[in-house]
Amino acid sequence: MKISNDTLVILKNFSKIQPCILLKEGSRINTMSLDKNQYAHATIPDKFDQNMGIYDLKEFLATLSLIDEPEIEVESDGHEIKISDGRSTCFYELSDERIISTPNRFVDLEDDAFDVHFDLKFADLAKVMKAAENMKLKWISVLGENGKLFLKAFDKNNERNNEFLVEIGTFDGDDFQAIMNISYLDVINLDYRVSVKKDSKIRLENPAVTYIVALEVE
Repeated sequence: MKISNDTLVILKNFSKIQPCILLKEGSRINTMSLDKNQYAHATIPDKFDQNMGIYDLKEFLATLSLIDEPEIEVESDGHEIKISDGRSTCFYELSDERIISTPNRFVDLEDDAFDVHFDLKFADLAKVMKAAENMKLKWISVLGENGKLFLKAFDKNNERNNEFLVEIGTFDGDDFQAIMNISYLDVINLDYRVSVKKDSKIRLENPAVTYIVALEVE
């Protein structure tokens, strides 16, 4: 099978969440951070013929980049894969599935599991992320205040007074603040439908990929 560029983009992003991955048979892949605070899954345009355990995903992707239009074939012993474009060939060892830290299921949540829903342009998220980087802020929140929604970069520990806000929509209900560590928001450059469960989690959903992030306790 060949791995498309769309799949490579997703795998590269997932390598930032968890260093290893179990590529399961079929066209859905998922991953979860070691601290279990960030989960992601995606439906890819390619289909894997069988499970493949990749212990070092960044190394695997770097290897693939050396071969033009790589085609992957699992060897008969099931312990390695052959990566080739006809001229260049690499034999890459697969990892034992039992040592790969991987979610045991795909997390598909219904909309009614959340309290607030809104659409988020990646440009707004990128602006707030850049402001956080510039001002050395480690926290981002979805702030609901007086019927308006904001994306805010700030210092949860009140060590600095700097903050940056972008208005992103409206909502009905009581005021709230859903706080996330900025390190869990390194997502693919896409627009998202965002859903917030005020006391526990936030979901960023796109037809290509979905992220679920645990909220911080205020």
